[in-house]
Amino acid sequence: MDNNADDTLILTIVIIMHSRVTNFNLNSRQYDIFNNVRLLCKSGGFDDYSTSVIDEFLLFSSLQKVFTKDLDMSTYDILQEHLQQQPQDKAGILVDNIRYDKLLSVTDGQTETFWDYIDPTRYVQGVYLLSIHKGKKLIYPPREDKKNINFLKLSDLHILANLFKTKVPNIEEESTVIPDKTIFIKEEDDVKNNNSLTEEKKEEEIKNIRQTFYNHLYNFELTLKEGNIKIIKLSKLIELIKIIIGENCFINVLDYSCNSLSNYIPDEQKKLKENALYNDVEMGIKRNPLLGGKNKKGKRKTKNKSKRKKRKRRKRRTRKK
Repeated sequence: MDNNADDTLILTIVIIMHSRVTNFNLNSRQYDIFNNVRLLCKSGGFDDYSTSVIDEFLLFSSLQKVFTKDLDMSTYDILQEHLQQQPQDKAGILVDNIRYDKLLSVTDGQTETFWDYIDPTRYVQGVYLLSIHKGKKLIYPPREDKKNINFLKLSDLHILANLFKTKVPNIEEESTVIPDKTIFIKEEDDVKNNNSLTEEKKEEEIKNIRQTFYNHLYNFELTLKEGNIKIIKLSKLIELIKIIIGENCFINVLDYSCNSLSNYIPDEQKKLKENALYNDVEMGIKRNPLLGGKNKKGKRKTKNKSKRKKRKRRKRRTRKK
């Protein structure tokens, strides 16, 4: 059975946001959430994703032409065909079994700055529902419906819930704020400038400060402000979608966000990243029957440094989540 069997519900969503990988040590709940979720990592690895302003504005409409219709092949084969047709430096990599979590944010930092307000691409930041198919038949959006569901908007979540006759969880109660990172940066600087401490003691205290901030990142799930989600974990996003759909489904995540690592990931976790982007076949794991399609390997992206492009992560801001 492939992922477009007649009775299988397939959602394809598109992420156009800022992002940092925060966790390679998934717990059992997070592994379960990522079950039947395939991710197209457009950065091609644990790296920033580069794009042009024009491409970012045209991205969703170009994907609509491919997905918002009845299909003559599985979505797996469509994505594999995409990998083969793209230049090697733009292809990305297809991940069948997600082994990491990441923070998705509408801004480049924890708070909105002047640069965020003048950035024209702020108006396309979001997580969009591209299509829903039952088997290969398109069931959403209707051909006459021009509304684009953005999973970051609480009002849009209610529209989707009404479609499936379910309810949106009370995410207002789950909303929290990540502590201001500058507080922890100042603590680090104070330790570094404390001449009464040995280098070994400084290293130990800085490690503790970083672990404290990382604990906040690890336990964080989402921030809701004025009816819009500003920051959300990928695992929380997928969980929210599955709750609203209210039935078994398969989800394709087309991830057009940065995939570089947070500076606060503990060193002992970083060794887990080596296998985190391998697909099931490369890892010697039997493919989930819902994934379907032929066992082809996606091409990894290599950077083309000769092209001057707008980066999702701007060079003028060097601190990462």
